[in-house]
Amino acid sequence: MDIKEMCIYAAFFGTLLVFRRVVHKQSPSTLGFMPSSEGWKLFGSGAFAGLIYAAGYFLAVVASGKGRVIFSGISSAAPTLRLALVVFLGHLPELLFGEALFRGYVLERLSLRLKPTASVAITSALYTTYSLLLYSGEYPWIYGLNCLLSAILCLMVLVNGSLMPVLGKEAAFITAQALLSGTEYGVEPIVYLSAGKSIFSGAPANMKSGLALTAVLLLGLLYEAKHAVHHFKETRAV
Repeated sequence: MDIKEMCIYAAFFGTLLVFRRVVHKQSPSTLGFMPSSEGWKLFGSGAFAGLIYAAGYFLAVVASGKGRVIFSGISSAAPTLRLALVVFLGHLPELLFGEALFRGYVLERLSLRLKPTASVAITSALYTTYSLLLYSGEYPWIYGLNCLLSAILCLMVLVNGSLMPVLGKEAAFITAQALLSGTEYGVEPIVYLSAGKSIFSGAPANMKSGLALTAVLLLGLLYEAKHAVHHFKETRAV
């Protein structure tokens, strides 16, 4: 993502904050970002989950024979860290805007009027439409299917009452994706995945366009749904 796109998303994020303040009289703190010890703990747990999803994709592609692992050596440590930092900072404005809009605003508004299942479904449908309008890569139908990641993120927000874990999950996932396909960025990370284009592995540098990630996301959705049901039962019991 270039500087121009970063500035555009940062402007969108700022506009959303102003809109919430003017229309709903809500301060930025009500958005769900918690820059506190508890907030960073949630961010860390979300980031760990994002790395698990990326690792699941990695293992599925390698086990299927659609890709192979390449070790470039410890000498690539500096370029690897530099790529991770550039990708994280480069995508941060986009992530802040996307999470603030869909999981921080749309989901919040719907949750005030609808049951959790309906609010999650509608938010995810809107997020999928938004994502597909911006997408121009390979296997768009698989990419759209993998936007069920939104349902997972919505459930995480409803359970934790914070956007920090989903921000951590998406940031870690995007960074891991860049490192696994480092050669697409002109860098050979310490460890990366060499995989051709296929329906299973998707297009290079885009895990969301492959069915391997679909399988991982289905497992993740089952886990998050089970966790959410347990949470809602406990909440009603109080």
